[in-house]
Amino acid sequence: MRFGSGRRLRASLRSQGADTVVLGAFNPGLTRLPNGNLLMMVRVAEALREPVQAGFAHAVRWTERGYRLDAYPVESLDLRDPRKFQLATHFYKTMGLTSLSWLLPVELSADGASIVQAHYEHAIAPSASYQEYGLEDARISLIDGCFTT
Repeated sequence: MRFGSGRRLRASLRSQGADTVVLGAFNPGLTRLPNGNLLMMVRVAEALREPVQAGFAHAVRWTERGYRLDAYPVESLDLRDPRKFQLATHFYKTMGLTSLSWLLPVELSADGASIVQAHYEHAIAPSASYQEYGLEDARISLIDGCFTT
């Protein structure tokens, strides 16, 4: 995926050994930094490139030990939607996701016309059990001189 001036958006899960593709970067939160530049917190949706392999569909989720790929036999799944699958063997609607979202801070020039830097070193990835399927859209607030998301 192209990101601004011909730059490529890097994948986070790929750095963990998963073969992934970035589905999109969307729904940013935006604020102005003390230096006058703009800070855009972009939600990045990253998916497994081949979620179905060797008769198993793989769901990605975050655990306290890092990212995990769960495997389910395809004969027990509804695979009509490539972004997720439903376990047909469960009484209650149970899904597995083939993608995960994280937040990327991107610094823009003061006029917003150019990218100064994509701050991968400050990316916000899942870190709590309630974030096991990724992060939602960014909201940014400046409270007592500190930015919170």
